[in-house]
Amino acid sequence: MKQIVEPVPTRAFDDPDPFNEQHYENTVKAKVAISKYLGQPLTLLEQGDRDMIEAILSETLDKKSVMLQVKNYFNKSLGGGENAH
Repeated sequence: MKQIVEPVPTRAFDDPDPFNEQHYENTVKAKVAISKYLGQPLTLLEQGDRDMIEAILSETLDKKSVMLQVKNYFNKSLGGGENAH
């Protein structure tokens, strides 16, 4: 007797942080996350913006803290705040 095996349904894994890690492993991974958030390579940013990212990452690699500071900095820049270009 022949049995028919149904294919197992699959779903793409779209959680970028499945282990809910609190800190970036290193500055390179933090920069990759920032680049993805900004939607462009960090090398395309002005030197002052890259310096700010370096300063943030020299203080902490805590994900929430890093992304909060990056969001605040770039929202001010885009909104015409003191860091506007």
